[in-house]
Amino acid sequence: MAVSQQNRLRFRAILIARDVKWLLGGMPERFAKRAARRWLMGPLLRWLFLAPDGRPHRAGEIVLAELRDRFSTLVIYGDADDAVRLPAEALVAEMTADTELRPATLTLSTVPPAWWAAAALMLAYGLWNLGTNWWAEREAARRAAAEQAAELDPVAAWHEALNRWAEGLLVLAPAGLPAILDAIVHTPVDPGRWRLAEIDCRPAAGACTARYRRSRLADNATLLAALPAEWSVRWIDLDTAEAQWRLEVPRQPVQLAALATTTQLETIWMPAAQGLRPALTGIDVRSAAETVIPAPMVRDRNGAATPLPFPNQAMARPRERALVVNGPLRSLYGLDLPVNTVVEQVQVRHQEAAQSGLAASPLMSTLRGTIYVR
Repeated sequence: MAVSQQNRLRFRAILIARDVKWLLGGMPERFAKRAARRWLMGPLLRWLFLAPDGRPHRAGEIVLAELRDRFSTLVIYGDADDAVRLPAEALVAEMTADTELRPATLTLSTVPPAWWAAAALMLAYGLWNLGTNWWAEREAARRAAAEQAAELDPVAAWHEALNRWAEGLLVLAPAGLPAILDAIVHTPVDPGRWRLAEIDCRPAAGACTARYRRSRLADNATLLAALPAEWSVRWIDLDTAEAQWRLEVPRQPVQLAALATTTQLETIWMPAAQGLRPALTGIDVRSAAETVIPAPMVRDRNGAATPLPFPNQAMARPRERALVVNGPLRSLYGLDLPVNTVVEQVQVRHQEAAQSGLAASPLMSTLRGTIYVR
């Protein structure tokens, strides 16, 4: 290495040493010792004095010499030739309450109050930000739905929805109830010495089911031989069998234009039903309830769908009234159901010992249905 380069290195080392001496000279002695112990003895010390092989380089030796002049009273411990061996009592002097090892624990009581305040502020800000964003999105969706609803004609949209509902709901045609009653009347009462117990017809399912009880001289073979071949038979137990056959009932979609009003139902159809009332054991027409009709949907800018309110001022919403009729089977032939009536069930019970009368018969029936009005 040239002499000029060595002089430059020595000059830089002296400058560093003077800066360190100036830095440490302005500190109290107690603070200087603590700083030297905590960070000067770490990476900074190794960077200043040691070469990559771990030995002090020339510049480091110069800096150390300058530091020795500043802290001449300090005792240097180490393995160097001019260093002092560390006595055992030197560590005892440093074992104070500050240097005692303790288990590291963290409890809520050790968290500073300032941290709690900062966490509370951050939580409050997060909740406030979440709430404001949710409210802004909700209001934007509501405004978009209102704008789209204003652009969409509610009457036209609901008229189309009512037409879809009417086409999907089938009610009895004028000849529907007589067809159901004829299918019940032609049911065998005692096929193969089996006794008829009851008949259950479901027009929506297009099927009727008859339940039979076995007499002493009957068996399964006699029942199969007496019933029509197209009927399906299954045995509940040794003495009970069920026979099922297909029910053909003329039906048609709901006629929206022919929906009767509540006033028309009460002033035209009910008086006729009241005239048939002596031949029945009971007839019940429930109060009108709102019919469930799928509402047309309006989509906002985000794609969320909301139902369009029904325009009550411009059109009448269909309603339904439950109908239950009890009485002899023959009396149902005199029942003239209103237009747009759905019959859900006709059930007949066979009682051989029953006396016949105006409102009594061995074949007592129950009709359940729904009348649609507006």
